[in-house]
Amino acid sequence: WVIKRSLEDGRFLQAKVFLRSDPGCFLRIFPSGERSLMDVVLYGAVLNKDVVLPASFDQVLASPISAIAAWTRDLVDWELWSPKAADYAALRDFSAAIRSRIGTLRYADDGGLDAQGRPVFIATGKAQPRLPGLNCSGFAQWVVDGILGPLGIPWLDSKTLKERHQELRKAAVDPAIDDRYEPFFGLDWTRNLGQARAWALGPGRRPPIDENDVADSPFSLYSAAGDPLNGGPPYDSFPAYDVDSGYQMRGLRAILYLRAMRDPGAAYLASLSRVDGTGLRRHYHVALLLPWFDEAGNFRVDVFESAAETSLGAILTRAPQDRVHLVRLAPSPDFDPPQLP
Repeated sequence: WVIKRSLEDGRFLQAKVFLRSDPGCFLRIFPSGERSLMDVVLYGAVLNKDVVLPASFDQVLASPISAIAAWTRDLVDWELWSPKAADYAALRDFSAAIRSRIGTLRYADDGGLDAQGRPVFIATGKAQPRLPGLNCSGFAQWVVDGILGPLGIPWLDSKTLKERHQELRKAAVDPAIDDRYEPFFGLDWTRNLGQARAWALGPGRRPPIDENDVADSPFSLYSAAGDPLNGGPPYDSFPAYDVDSGYQMRGLRAILYLRAMRDPGAAYLASLSRVDGTGLRRHYHVALLLPWFDEAGNFRVDVFESAAETSLGAILTRAPQDRVHLVRLAPSPDFDPPQLP
């Protein structure tokens, strides 16, 4: 607990109660007459606002967390703070399998794979020269190939993964610009990869291309001034999911936490986009995100991109103003990707 008082007259202003010993996860409690009000904040995302506590602020300060939870059990999802590490065992194994193999990979601009697992250039389909490699999109394809191969399903072809899905777009793009700049490339690529994995889960079933899109809007307010630890109230608004671009990047950590709790064990293909100097939004980068909890209940996100392991912090630091679209990807207990020469 951290209690804040007025420097002028010593009166109580608020209390912050840190959950899971994580500075990004806390309750913010305010005095409100004979009662108190509580906000629930997760990495800047405001999950609950102005929840009424049937006790004065002085009483709340002398009450255990169990009492606060009991008072608000119908309003606050307290299960969000009780992860079960066993639910993420398969995802941790999947992450370890990827990590054990990325040392054999190299980065190559526009590098992908054909249906035989041979390195090609994504744009032309031509074979790569000696010492080939993968770019961010080709690496995501390599990961999904590693899931499909042990299931007896043919490897994917970068040609088919480039299929466009204009029918899902909200924004209209001039065909000439679409052909020249491929602004939705990363979004279409991740959706096609997600669909290919979904087909493997249900042979003979053809799920819609957007079935695995993460499209909910789990919160609508965010800490003011982009400060997850101290910002607000008043809070900033957080835009709802957008079919063409997903979410604001600043909400990514909170969204992944919520997804990890509500759909434990799932991985996600991320497509990052930004508006360029011409005013055109372009999906320019693809990454693989694996959110999980360790035995101590600490939240972790393993990040793989462009044939290397990085971190969520690295993405948030270099692209804070971008947007991110997520496609759900079911991991596999068996992972055997193509081997690059």
